[in-house]
Amino acid sequence: MFYQIKQLFKALTILLSGIDLFLSCWTVVPAPTDFLLILGVAVPELSPWLLVINVLTTLALTKIRRSGLRQLALVCALTGSVLCVLPLLQLPATEQRMAVAMQEALGRDYIDQIPSYVRRMRARPFVVADVFTGIPPSKCRYLENIQFAKPDEVPLSMNIYQPLQVGKYPALVVIYGGAW
Repeated sequence: MFYQIKQLFKALTILLSGIDLFLSCWTVVPAPTDFLLILGVAVPELSPWLLVINVLTTLALTKIRRSGLRQLALVCALTGSVLCVLPLLQLPATEQRMAVAMQEALGRDYIDQIPSYVRRMRARPFVVADVFTGIPPSKCRYLENIQFAKPDEVPLSMNIYQPLQVGKYPALVVIYGGAW
């Protein structure tokens, strides 16, 4: 019985390393089909989670007796780990480009133009820990399903999130492009 459990553990670990590598590849490989576009969008967002799975798979593979299949699975898990780290390594440069673009579009002092009672900006837009813990929602006024157009008799609606305090604020329009 113990031998069967050990063999099952080995098979699942090797299978998991292959699945991890397949998923991790979508951090760098452009999606060739609409079906795979889901992976191309989701995997970079989930790369910290995949990195944890890849590292755990690598550790599990070290407990398995040496074999050619184990070596291949180890290479898959390590390659997957490297691919999952890439989006995290690109974050500082991305954040810097975003800061420059915001200043070019809105002016160097755009943050100072936001009233202090509204300005609750995060020190950094992306924090790795938030991937695992989530970002607590802040209180706001929320208007849901506001119809703004009806082309070809298809109703289009939007949701609006506003600060609790009434006033004039900069606006951010987010257009979901998932179906494009």
